[in-house]
Amino acid sequence: GTHDKAIIINQADVEAIGYGADGQTVETITLLTGKQGVQIDGKYNSIMPSFQMVKVGFNKLFDHTVSLKGFDISPAIKKDLNSAKDGKFIVIIENYFKGTDGNSSFEVFGITAGLDMSGLSRDANNQDSQGAFDITLTTEINKEPRVPSPLFDTDYATTKAIFDALLIPAV
Repeated sequence: GTHDKAIIINQADVEAIGYGADGQTVETITLLTGKQGVQIDGKYNSIMPSFQMVKVGFNKLFDHTVSLKGFDISPAIKKDLNSAKDGKFIVIIENYFKGTDGNSSFEVFGITAGLDMSGLSRDANNQDSQGAFDITLTTEINKEPRVPSPLFDTDYATTKAIFDALLIPAV
């Protein structure tokens, strides 16, 4: 399962991504000055990342999907959602399974092609979600060349600091 927090980053706000020696593991994500990710707080496994291999022509690629329930329905969130409908995004999630020294803790979805907002709805009378937003981000047209990338540098504490820093505007 996943923790009930995800970070959504506009691809246009990413200055650089640094990869480890394996070419797959993300070690750094640098955002443009003043930019930050948006934190989505879920409840009870309401952050649902997945991927699936798909055949596209003569190639095998991957669909990345992250479905979320957004429980904050404030005007600021609605403003963000209105502008998000046309963007491309990267989503970082935290797994409960940590792996060796935390190397399996965090995964990055949509790092190459980006995720499109393919679904957004809200049923204010839904008893189960108490009127939360249902948000789906997916590789609708362009597909990812690989499964979601691990985010890892040195150990869990160092990687968690990278994850948390994406929510603080760069100075």
